[in-house]
Amino acid sequence: MGPTAYGQSQPGINRPQGMDEQPDPIGEASMLDLAQMADLRHQAAQRLRKMNVLHARHAWEKRRSDPLSPYALAFLYKQTDPFRRDRQLLTASTKIWLAGPEVSNLPRLLFELNQTIAAQRPPYDVRFALANRRDDTMTDKAVYAGLGVSSLDTHTGTWEQVRSQVSRDSDVPGSIRVVMTDGSVMVGERRGLAEFNTFQVHSTHSLEVAPGHHLMQWSPVGLDNLIADDYHGQIVRWMNELSTTLAWADNQRIAAAQARGRRRAG
Repeated sequence: MGPTAYGQSQPGINRPQGMDEQPDPIGEASMLDLAQMADLRHQAAQRLRKMNVLHARHAWEKRRSDPLSPYALAFLYKQTDPFRRDRQLLTASTKIWLAGPEVSNLPRLLFELNQTIAAQRPPYDVRFALANRRDDTMTDKAVYAGLGVSSLDTHTGTWEQVRSQVSRDSDVPGSIRVVMTDGSVMVGERRGLAEFNTFQVHSTHSLEVAPGHHLMQWSPVGLDNLIADDYHGQIVRWMNELSTTLAWADNQRIAAAQARGRRRAG
């Protein structure tokens, strides 16, 4: 099965722990709640799209001097939007590496990061301990919302292949993957200028911010299909493992901050 051709969910495929398919909880949440969740997913996909464009630009500019890894991570956080109190604003801390053998295999990179973070003593704040930068709009009240991966590999070729075939950064394609704490998974591919900057997202959960209203082109995909897909499967599995560990670490960070607040108040 190719990375852009998905059918219905296939029964009988073993899923990693914590990745049971979770349909949008109609009947358990208000339509406003569903719209907020869809909006947050949309923000995450757009944030990763922007990051992927910049990733391609910087990798192209530095390809001969300080080559960058074709993989970068976005640690996604949510907080109340200061301009719309009924909306959650998504922000991110990001991590990109220089190219090297230790960051040349994405599933292995995710696996080893998970092992490293799980071994840290709490509280551990990945935004400061691991990330290179974070959005200026992120506040101390932001809480962990998911993990994104920007990749310069696509189904048409790896970064190593592409960089010898194009003449400018705007023709470098890329792909994104996002695992959210609401159980949703999104994968997307961004094509270069020669292919009209096409951006297509597949998501296990709705991106409709209102019935029949969505802000980007997207298609539904079953989680089983992603896990069974040779192109996405292992990456999504290890993204979920790492995201689960990051959520645990952030809960410990929040608990420690609350404990400090109680001690000061007492």
